Amino acid sequence: MRTRLGLLAALVLLFTACADEPTPAPGDAPESLAVGPEDPEYGKAMFAPATEAGAKEDSITGRKGLAISVDDGPAAVWSVRNQWTDTNTTEARKAGVAWGADSGLDWDQKYAAWVQSMPRVEAENGYTTFQLVTPYGKTLPAPAIECAETALFLRATFASWYGLPFFVEASDANGRIYLGHFGFKRADGSNYSNTPNFKSAYKDFSDRADSWESAGWPSDSRLRARRLGGSQDDYQPFLGDGARAGAYFDEAFLNKRTGWFMIYLLSYFGSVNLAGSANTFNLDPRGVRAGDALVERWQRQGIGHVFVVKHVEPISGDRISAEVVSGSMPRRQPKWEDAGQSQSAFTASSAGGPGSNWEGEVYATLGGGLKRWRIAVNKSGRWTNVVPPADQDLFIDSGNHEAIGARIETFNSILGQLTPDEKLAVLTE
Repeated sequence: MRTRLGLLAALVLLFTACADEPTPAPGDAPESLAVGPEDPEYGKAMFAPATEAGAKEDSITGRKGLAISVDDGPAAVWSVRNQWTDTNTTEARKAGVAWGADSGLDWDQKYAAWVQSMPRVEAENGYTTFQLVTPYGKTLPAPAIECAETALFLRATFASWYGLPFFVEASDANGRIYLGHFGFKRADGSNYSNTPNFKSAYKDFSDRADSWESAGWPSDSRLRARRLGGSQDDYQPFLGDGARAGAYFDEAFLNKRTGWFMIYLLSYFGSVNLAGSANTFNLDPRGVRAGDALVERWQRQGIGHVFVVKHVEPISGDRISAEVVSGSMPRRQPKWEDAGQSQSAFTASSAGGPGSNWEGEVYATLGGGLKRWRIAVNKSGRWTNVVPPADQDLFIDSGNHEAIGARIETFNSILGQLTPDEKLAVLTE
């Protein structure tokens, strides 16, 4: 009986999953990239995580990565002009897409404010999604992408627009791999496989940020023709017949290098790269805010599911209302769930719970649960993904499986839904 129930659970999870593991991405012949073994369930090649989910060793300070000198190379995608912790620099004091002048917020907090602020719109298929708000006074419907791709897209997009350091780390049979503002690199600083020199290969039209409305939005015809790897399901019908992800990136980024970068990022990185501790960290539920990732893992290898926390509102005391969005497979515009539907995502056993899967593995050891992005800092001349200083009291070590599993009960106690009067009060405020 236990075997039948385990199989049933596996099938339910399988068919509600977001199959988001990395796959060869079209670009300048990236099909020849050696990205590791294929996922046995979907036949997709994938990069392994840089650190295993549920590892006993975790660190606030992170592992040192590439020398910062890579920023000056021809593979760079965008230039770093701000740091995530800045609050009082000239640019940090300016008003932005979701904050006023002299807000006192650092860029990580501004990221959360931006995600929270993007309004509801109707998706192409009739459900609720969100509208992407850019710093250029331009808006777009959210792109049709997979679940982990949604989390990766939002974080990298914000970093690129505001010149913030950003990279994700993975590994293959030859060691550590980095994809970030400096390009696609191996640990020795060389380009990964045959990936392009973004800076010398593609154009950056960021200098047209204030003039595009009169002069027209610049376009990269080659980028518009590109598609994401995988299921060939990255159509963006709201941009016209046959439009693929490349067309969306062409519309979203004045810096076309970022659009090409997105083709690689979303095609080669997935939920396994968010489950480990190299790119994100486990977060105390009491600190949840917009922009955080909620990862579901019901197996150590293979597919998972990722939600992005879209909206968090206080109710009373320590109780909150929280809502999530998620892409899926086939790719879709991220679906915005209400607080009631979202609560089941936060409290699912696969979200790092204390229970066990059909193979007897404790969910808390598989890398699921609430995550927040690490921030890239210059540490002794090397880019390093660390836990932000402001969040260190909310950090939970990956090896502390008891604390990870206990988060489900915490969410059960703090999550709720706004009454109609409370919703009116929030809207009025």
